[in-house]
Order: sequence, then structure tokens, then C-alpha cells
Amino acid sequence: MGYTARKNIGAHIWMCMVANGPKPSGDAQALHSCDMPPCVNPEHLRWGTHAENMADRQERGRCRAGIRNAEKTHCPYGHPYNEVNTGRNASKGRARTCRACRAAQQRERRRRKALERAAAKGS
Repeated sequence: MGYTARKNIGAHIWMCMVANGPKPSGDAQALHSCDMPPCVNPEHLRWGTHAENMADRQERGRCRAGIRNAEKTHCPYGHPYNEVNTGRNASKGRARTCRACRAAQQRERRRRKALERAAAKGS
């Protein structure tokens, strides 16, 4: 008798499988029509894509930081988010960064490190 690997799945995914059959594809998601993620009512669940889930979210006004942040035109220190001054942080999901603020942070870090090296040499 062979070994079968088992994987835990969320209750909402299980209920979606019970109500709508197996996942139609590997990247399918269980979408909630009620906007309540913990809901397991099979009448509220259907299979869909990530794109459909994000479209539902935006259409129903459930977007959080992504939409609000996209509307911002300046960083918290007043520098504009434009082509020249805007960087992208790949490690944080391509989040925008202010190049002017980042340059100031790097200058301050280098200044502190130089002071630390000078203090270490002097002791």
C-alpha cells in the first residue's frame, strides 16, 4: 500500500469543492460573494481566478492600501512621486519609494558609519 501525501486546506476551499466540485485549475481560488472571508456557506462560494477576485474587491470597495497609496502624489516629506523621483522596491511587492528620501537616509547612514569608524580609530 502506497503513501499518500495530505495537505491541509481551508474550510472555505473544502466547502467550495463540496458545492461546486473540484478546482477547475491549479490556480483557481474560492471566491466569496458575501465578502466575509471566514464564511463557509456553500451558497456564497464559487471558483474563480485571482484576477476575478481582485476585480470583485475593487468593484465592492474593499480595496485597502493599494488604491489609496496609488492616489498619493507626494511622499510623507513632500517630495513628488514622479518619473525622476520614484523608485520601486521589488522586495516589498514593487512598492513606490521616494528617491530623495532614500538618498538622504543613505547619506545619514554613511555619516554615522564614518563617525563610528573615527571613534573606533581614536580609542
